[in-house]
Amino acid sequence: MSIKCEERFFESTDRKDRVRYLTWVDDAVETKAVALIAHGVCEHIDRFHGLAEHLAKAGYAVYGEDHVGHGKTAMGEEQNLRNIGKCPKGADKIVIKDMHKMRDIAVSEHPGLPEVLIGHSMGSFVAKIYGANYGKELAATVYCGSGDFFGNPFRCLIYPLVPLFTAAPVKDLEIKVTNNMFSTGWLSRSKENRADYLKDPMITVYYTPGLLAMLGALAARSAGTLWAKKMPKDLPVLVVAGTQDIVGFCGIGVKFANRWMDKAGIKDHTTKWYQTYRHELFRDDCKEEVYSDITDWLKSKGLPG
Repeated sequence: MSIKCEERFFESTDRKDRVRYLTWVDDAVETKAVALIAHGVCEHIDRFHGLAEHLAKAGYAVYGEDHVGHGKTAMGEEQNLRNIGKCPKGADKIVIKDMHKMRDIAVSEHPGLPEVLIGHSMGSFVAKIYGANYGKELAATVYCGSGDFFGNPFRCLIYPLVPLFTAAPVKDLEIKVTNNMFSTGWLSRSKENRADYLKDPMITVYYTPGLLAMLGALAARSAGTLWAKKMPKDLPVLVVAGTQDIVGFCGIGVKFANRWMDKAGIKDHTTKWYQTYRHELFRDDCKEEVYSDITDWLKSKGLPG
């Protein structure tokens, strides 16, 4: 296979952790752009191989890290699984700085190319804050599995508790039964993905205090127009959302986030809905469609696709 995936490390901006990150490049095609991927809470970047390989085939050099408190970054040199979920103080700020440090590495290796940022779930909150801080460097950004706590940053402090509840708008009986923190039904329709989630040793199926603090802070900082007002008004934004994703309150939170972008004057934002699909679109039965929709949209913005 012509796609090369390489594991690397850099020193975190917390000056304690070694951030583990992966790169994907397809040697068979010309590299025309850089794509950064921000993963969600309790998971790690290896779960995004499918998306990364699709982007690499389209001409992107893809970079994605294990955030502090997650994956091999948290495991450390001793590779201790028990370290996963132990987040440093101020992890919500550190992750933004680490993403930008990874970006600097990517740009040094692929100078002069347009940059795209894709964030899933908690990673979409990272992407929103990153865009507010460094949006002028981006050519486009994509949010997946995102939402908004109706504009109130204080309500976002209970965001980590969302999986505890069954979403009222959901009509699918299976989701009503399984859409809670104690199962994986809220993640996806794909039973294979749900089984893989439970078997993955680098996934924490519970929230540690550190993860709660990190996720809550990121959700609060990306609520309402706090982030949108600081984003470049001409930055293209694509939102991909499952209509039965409870993190986005089955579409309600996504629509609120879109409203804040409108109020902030962000002119170019598009939402693509996936009927009856749930949270992890990048790993669900519709994933190939989602991958293609993203690269088609990027192509429509003058980027590789």
